[in-house]
Amino acid sequence: MEERSLSKGWKWVRLGEVIKEALPGFACGKRAGPEGFIQLRMNNISSNGHLDLSSVLRIPATKKQVEKYQLLPGCYFYVFLMSKRKKKWNRQKQLV
Repeated sequence: MEERSLSKGWKWVRLGEVIKEALPGFACGKRAGPEGFIQLRMNNISSNGHLDLSSVLRIPATKKQVEKYQLLPGCYFYVFLMSKRKKKWNRQKQLV
């Protein structure tokens, strides 16, 4: 694979060198009131890659799920979704 030039201060690394673990999310069809936890979805990532919490769904989640899936500083949030209508992959990323 051909390497492209990077901005000053950046360097190429293997993904495994910078990622501690990768987790899938979890589906939840249930909804909760204001006491629930925010479930991040595709529409929560703007077209320029920023987090948009203007319209959120809240779900019930166990303490164990929250501890496992919460985003902390340094986490990388990646949404990968198959569109049934267009039959193509939609991807968006967010650094937290």
